[in-house]
Amino acid sequence: SRISRTHGVLDPASFTIRDLNSANGIRVNGALIGRTPGHPGPPHPLASEDIVQLGQTEFLVGVERITREALLERLARSRRGFVGPAGVPEAERLGGFLRERKRFEVHACETWAGMLQTVGALRYSAPIFGVIVLAWVVEPLGGDRMRVGDEEVGLDALLFMLGTIPGSKVLALQSKGDPAGLEAVFRDLALQDTILLTSTIPDTGGLEPDGVLPEIGTIPADALRQSVADGGGLFDSIVDGLDALVSPESNVLRVEWAERYEGALRMVVGTRRPSADVEVELSYQPSSEGTVRVTHTLSNTLTGPSAGEDTLIGL
Repeated sequence: SRISRTHGVLDPASFTIRDLNSANGIRVNGALIGRTPGHPGPPHPLASEDIVQLGQTEFLVGVERITREALLERLARSRRGFVGPAGVPEAERLGGFLRERKRFEVHACETWAGMLQTVGALRYSAPIFGVIVLAWVVEPLGGDRMRVGDEEVGLDALLFMLGTIPGSKVLALQSKGDPAGLEAVFRDLALQDTILLTSTIPDTGGLEPDGVLPEIGTIPADALRQSVADGGGLFDSIVDGLDALVSPESNVLRVEWAERYEGALRMVVGTRRPSADVEVELSYQPSSEGTVRVTHTLSNTLTGPSAGEDTLIGL
């Protein structure tokens, strides 16, 4: 209540907050911070134990300093990968990549139904998950239907389940066929904290340690057309996309590379917000030049992409 649609910005890098010309302002420890009519206000520094008030809601600020080693250990504990079908070579390579290069706890799943049961149990687990990756080899059958091993399954049950689990979620599908129908269903049903990666090009890069770039610590340099480190790579396989999205040192998904993307890999961001009365269109759309843009539309019902562009994405 009493919070504007674009009320303020919290900057973790400088640990400041600023008012975005909101109607009712932002209070820190009871005092209004600076506002500039028509423009973002000046940054206001924050400290641990400060109380930030937006509208009628108060937030207690906490700052914690930890070592790099402790941070990496904490990140690793909040990463889960569910890979399948078990025994399929592409799935095994994806599982090895997540485990060895991205510090995930990986579960090899025999069936899609078994994966749904295991993922569903996360709703009752205590930890808050940073990143959950579901990497599967599938054959699209049209619409939301696909063949996974010997099963014919749909996306709807999984997407609604993922909406009940905290954290950022990535559904990575190595597709044996055109995934356009799966992408359309995903765009309509998934929440904004979920990303779909699809590719029809299988991963041909090995996971041997020779040639690993130390600054990105992922797959060998010759497995990428151009290193993710410089942000201008050509990503074709699911491994390439996961490498670009997930950093070994952060649970914030990196999406900025999509602005310079070229290649066969396709990426879609879910459109729905948890609120039932407001829907947001937030997705990646190919332009006539072959690049990828972010569109952002706010309305009471889902509509087509707007003409405007918004490069801010919250995950």
